[in-house]
Amino acid sequence: GKLSISSTTVCASTMASTESATNDKNTNTNNAQKEAEATKKALNSFKSDIIERTTVIIKEYLPIKIVQLTSLFNEIDAKQTDIEKLKFGEGSDTVSPDVGASADAVAATELNGVESHGAKNPTTNKNKKKRSFNEMAFDDKDNKSTSNESSNKNARKGKNKASTSTTTTAATECKETQLKCNAHCERNEEIERFIVMVKKEVEELIDYLDQIQLFINLHTPKIEDGNNFGVEIQENMKSMVSTGQLSAQDFLRNIPKWHTLRAKLISKVMKYPNLADYQKSIIELDYKQMLNLKHCLRDLRNNYLVLYDVLIKNWDRIVKPKGDKNITFQIY
Repeated sequence: GKLSISSTTVCASTMASTESATNDKNTNTNNAQKEAEATKKALNSFKSDIIERTTVIIKEYLPIKIVQLTSLFNEIDAKQTDIEKLKFGEGSDTVSPDVGASADAVAATELNGVESHGAKNPTTNKNKKKRSFNEMAFDDKDNKSTSNESSNKNARKGKNKASTSTTTTAATECKETQLKCNAHCERNEEIERFIVMVKKEVEELIDYLDQIQLFINLHTPKIEDGNNFGVEIQENMKSMVSTGQLSAQDFLRNIPKWHTLRAKLISKVMKYPNLADYQKSIIELDYKQMLNLKHCLRDLRNNYLVLYDVLIKNWDRIVKPKGDKNITFQIY
């Protein structure tokens, strides 16, 4: 009787342990299924959110950007910029009178310094004769008198050096003041404002292109045989979007080049203020940068227009590349 009771208790305990283990497994599987369903819902909601937001961008924001950029380009192109006035207007004379006067003053002081040192007149030694011992003895007597004269000459040279040093310092100070007043060494605030505006538009275009590329990728079907014409259209659209992204990124990379080239030319102007070609080169560089910015703004408008036109024309093929799957084709 005691053995039967103990065996039944052991069986009951083992059954309880197995039931608890199965219950734990069921709860773990249920929790895993709930987490998988929650992540799937989150992914679906994220996908639907991206699709809805990009649809609004394509159908509403792109036409607005086309109209805004067109009006902005027409407004900027109608006006004459400051650099165009400087190039074609009254500011064509690049060397200002103050800078020219300072250059003349520096050149004059340098010439005076050269003249103060005294020009050495070369003597011809062709007719020079040999001297006798008596003449050399007389020369020893004359050396005492010439030494006094040489000391007087050295004192005069010291005075001339002091005067030339004062003139050179005055010339350098005059050069620095004239360079500070030089308009070519200042910042071109008009181009910098234009760069900030175009840079903002380019960054916005890159953002839109990223969202459109993701929109097309989310509508790409699984790989199957046959009926891949819509997939080819999607690939063409993705290649067009990627080329637009690369061109926008190239524009952003080329912005610092203008600053470096302008800084080099300004350093040349500060080093050689009397050369008008360096000052003209700064004007030509600024004018070229202004033309590039206008061209970039026009290209932005054209890219928006072409992108909107192609997307709207091929909207059904982009959204449903395989067509409607419910349609059944019958061959008779």
